[in-house]
Amino acid sequence: MKTALLGTLAALALSLGTLAATAPASSSTTAPTQKGEVQKGEVQKGEGQKKGQESKKGEEAQPGAVKKGAGLPDLTLPLSTGDTEAVDVVATQFPSYPGEYCLAHGGRFDAAHPARNLVIDGQLYRVCSDVCASKVQLDTNNYYQRLRKAVIAAQKEAWPLDTCPVSGEAYDQDGKKSVDVVVGTRYVKLCCPACAARIQADPKKFLADLDKAVLPKLIATYPSETCVISGETLGGMGDPVDFMYGYRAVRLCCKGCVKQFNEDPRGFIETLYPRKAGNPGVKAPAQPEKGGKQ
Repeated sequence: MKTALLGTLAALALSLGTLAATAPASSSTTAPTQKGEVQKGEVQKGEGQKKGQESKKGEEAQPGAVKKGAGLPDLTLPLSTGDTEAVDVVATQFPSYPGEYCLAHGGRFDAAHPARNLVIDGQLYRVCSDVCASKVQLDTNNYYQRLRKAVIAAQKEAWPLDTCPVSGEAYDQDGKKSVDVVVGTRYVKLCCPACAARIQADPKKFLADLDKAVLPKLIATYPSETCVISGETLGGMGDPVDFMYGYRAVRLCCKGCVKQFNEDPRGFIETLYPRKAGNPGVKAPAQPEKGGKQ
């Protein structure tokens, strides 16, 4: 079933608690669909499909690359939402999406309640049913607040930089108070609201530059001396392969382990970075608060 998509790239997943933003438009339809048709508000079903997962013959697996269908529901159709594709939104935001629970009712995903991806205004929401998808569509602003809180709770403690990634200035200097921003499903700490506005021009480029800045910091405190795939000592087979998956750093012993990592990235991340008891990233957050998307 194809995913219905709403919104534009300009609304792509930038959130700042101290700034007001335009509320996203959302709609819902219950009209039956014929094969090949796409209805607004429709959710992509099917968990764990592996279409597009295997590398083409002679093609080297890219470190940290989330291929279409790799560990995700089957999202292989190029369905446009403004200037971006649903598959790109999911591939970009899934690695750092907080927790394995339905955003609407808080239950964990399982065989009876498989995860479904819903993209609204360039933002990924994960739900377990059409009913829960309709709830998010009808009250998108409030559910965005729930998602935003979960992202900050899960990632803030792991923020590795002591200076603003936009201005380069230290935090909480000259009377300026640092601010928490969510870009897609990534937490970012900035020195002031003005820096948040600078991200909006090209959030995709900002995240790419952010990965380059935080990777060396995270590698310096990497939690393992062995490869999570092979068990080999890192550096024992030459320089390790270092890359980002979501907001976490990954080190593999060789390029040959990249393909296996891509088959179950979240599973290997869980091995490297076990969640602490009570981490809001794995529990349903509090009920959404009233107010617009920030």
